Amino acid sequence: MSIRQRRLRNQHLVGEPAGSPEQVVWRLCAVQAQDYAGAAWAIGQRTAECTRSDVDAACAAGHLVRTHVMRPTWHVVRAEDLPWLMAATAHRVHVANTSMYTKLDLDEATRGRTTEALVAALADGAHLTRTELGKRLGEDGVRMGYILMSAEIDGVIVSGAMQGKQHTYALAADRLPSAAAVDRDEAAAMLAARYLAGHGPALVEDLAWWSGLTKAEASRALADSGASHEELDGRTYWALDQDDATDAGASAHLLPNYDEYFIAYRDRSTLAAAFDVEPPEGFFHRHVVAIDGFVLGAWQATVKRSNVAVEITLLVDAEPPAQALLRAAADRHARHLDLSLDLTIGKAS
Repeated sequence: MSIRQRRLRNQHLVGEPAGSPEQVVWRLCAVQAQDYAGAAWAIGQRTAECTRSDVDAACAAGHLVRTHVMRPTWHVVRAEDLPWLMAATAHRVHVANTSMYTKLDLDEATRGRTTEALVAALADGAHLTRTELGKRLGEDGVRMGYILMSAEIDGVIVSGAMQGKQHTYALAADRLPSAAAVDRDEAAAMLAARYLAGHGPALVEDLAWWSGLTKAEASRALADSGASHEELDGRTYWALDQDDATDAGASAHLLPNYDEYFIAYRDRSTLAAAFDVEPPEGFFHRHVVAIDGFVLGAWQATVKRSNVAVEITLLVDAEPPAQALLRAAADRHARHLDLSLDLTIGKAS
């Protein structure tokens, strides 16, 4: 079985679907989520029939939280996993933010004071939006974003329940289950094992990119994770799975713009295909189309009152079987939104 097929299977994109949003996020460990709607679809399509409402409900209940935990960017993670994930990655996120802390006059003492103010504002179970918290602290703009991110990285605040279409923050102590402390090396090994469970086979460079760990830290974490490694095409891939499963056959997926299937790897060469037509500039900045694990096009969706208009643009000619798979993928997206489907499939000129 190819690396692509093994990754598709490990990510619940082929084979047995996950049973719930929480199971998807367990498998992937973290789902990139600066585009929350895209993250919800990334989670939804890895289940049999999970809808956007199901993902929203898991977040509202606090089973899943959306926070800054790696690189840094937003990720959705399971609430019970966040403490040990922070033990593995928080030091690296603070390092990544150092230049912005300096630029915004947010030294450690200042961040400590603003964090205390956030704790006071969110006392008694309050869930407040960024705007509401900014008014309490007299802060706004980019500086407020880094004040909030610092408090997230330190494990003080996490996402709260949605307020209409607005995200909120709440105290981590109110949203996360109690957990025993885990030291950094143990947490990094746990991170490596969970990364491989949902993303393997992968290179050391892939884990380092995805997690924000240094290459040395990623190498040590993989060695401590219990994973095995194998030489493929002259490169060392790490994996937890055994390459003994049956190939799942043909597949097609409409992946959101930051889907773990491609964003989670430094080396994305296994996903690439040769094109007769050079992709237009910015083509793959949209949501992408994968056929049999190859990225072969882009798609966009326009939500209307009672339906969603999905437009697929391919860089290859799609035979009728592939078109049928694409239609099924688009129909699954419409069901995720609880809407009817209006589908267009074309080829880039």
